[in-house]
Amino acid sequence: MRKTDFRSFALLITFLILAVTACTTQPDLETERAALMQADRDFAVETAERGADGWADYFTEDAVMLPDAGLVKGREAIRELMKPVFTPENPRLTWEPTFAVVGSGGDLGYTLGKWASVTTLPDGSDSTLSTGNYLSVWKKVPGEGWRVAVDIGNDDPK
Repeated sequence: MRKTDFRSFALLITFLILAVTACTTQPDLETERAALMQADRDFAVETAERGADGWADYFTEDAVMLPDAGLVKGREAIRELMKPVFTPENPRLTWEPTFAVVGSGGDLGYTLGKWASVTTLPDGSDSTLSTGNYLSVWKKVPGEGWRVAVDIGNDDPK
């Protein structure tokens, strides 16, 4: 092999190694975990502002929700299920994530948190009607960011 051929070959191998290394760079999991916590908080804000539409828009197209009534599949079915929940005459659903984990690939994770059903009394003060815990499994969707793939909640003991 001639020197110029060897140099060209060595340069090509170097570029290939750099390209492969760039493609396998690990995500910053702490940054992704913070982004996932923020996505869950943003989800709560959007739901408070937009009701069932804000709720459903944070789910993947093929999401699954496990309410007491049974398994609900798909974003549109979830939107329809939640429409009666987010009406002005019903209590508000509020929540706050307390913990998040992101997988090593940086595109799957889950949040754990506390939810509350809150109503406003005639004097303007709030009264908590019920509370519970939730687990949401999140998937990072290209062009959309973090979206809920599975949502499960339960009531605190009475």
